[in-house]
Amino acid sequence: MGLENFENYLKENDEVKCFIVDSSSKENHADIDFVQYSWNQAQNNKIEENDLFIYRRSQKASEISGQFYFFGAGRFGQIISVDADTKNVLSKIEMPYRFPEKILKDDMEGEDWEFRNRPDSWQYSFNMYGITQVSRKDFLKILDLERYLNR
Repeated sequence: MGLENFENYLKENDEVKCFIVDSSSKENHADIDFVQYSWNQAQNNKIEENDLFIYRRSQKASEISGQFYFFGAGRFGQIISVDADTKNVLSKIEMPYRFPEKILKDDMEGEDWEFRNRPDSWQYSFNMYGITQVSRKDFLKILDLERYLNR
């Protein structure tokens, strides 16, 4: 499983959307990196089965001082309702791919990102509920950056 699988998948599937999803590894979440991801559909109802995503560890949850980072990618599999009252859902992760090295916030500087709201700050660039929809262009640029940093 390599980055070219994501690139080919996007070429073959016009309707697929791309996301950046936060993973905090907190015990009170059903998330297991590269296995399953959970979220609340009342807060985010844009994700559909087969959409692609890149994992992000927020600056607050990061073990690297002052840095958020990206550390892998995947595809949302079947979405299963966990709790109809709370609208919590769970998706198995398909096409899991762990980046050989993390992409740090500092690695992102100097690029023009469509999802970045301010050119001089990352503040407000990521959705407060941990799921940020991004363009295919930005998704592929992050994959390209991963390839460049890990050659």
